Amino acid sequence: MPVMSGHWFSRGAVAVSAIAVTLGMGAGSASALPSISVSSAELRVGQTYTITINCDVRSTLAVAIDVDPYSAEPGQLLGGDLLTPNENLVATVQWTPSTAGAHTIQAYGCSSGAGWPDGRPPTSVLGVTIEPAAPVVQEWQQGSTYQVGDVVSYQGVQYKCRQAHTAHAPNWTPPQTPALWQQV
Repeated sequence: MPVMSGHWFSRGAVAVSAIAVTLGMGAGSASALPSISVSSAELRVGQTYTITINCDVRSTLAVAIDVDPYSAEPGQLLGGDLLTPNENLVATVQWTPSTAGAHTIQAYGCSSGAGWPDGRPPTSVLGVTIEPAAPVVQEWQQGSTYQVGDVVSYQGVQYKCRQAHTAHAPNWTPPQTPALWQQV
């Protein structure tokens, strides 16, 4: 599970550090950068993933989670709202990427006290790459016509068509006709 934390969002510029840093913010206040993780290492367009934020300290603020943000603006946050960490200092939100490519997940919060530089709470960042949606593989069906190179699924196994044909009989299934189908 990819986890990276530790950057400070300051005046529109993003400085990234791969190490979580505890920042002293004056007497009686502390802040810790939240860590960010995503429920899968391989991310694809159209699939839903859980983003988890782990805080090191009890937050007096809710956690804001943004993707490709310039700032944590209400209404643009994942889940549409601020999240309050649970008793284990964890906040989660669902995310379904809609575009492939590089994206940045940012989490703001996980802190107590006031007096942050620039008036912004500590921020962590996680860079992720979203792959295009996986191609849909159709189930093999009797009566269907197949071309060389077509890929089908039969009983959870994928097969590639070796010879153009129409599957006329129920015993023309991919595992029963190796002249027509090759297991992928």
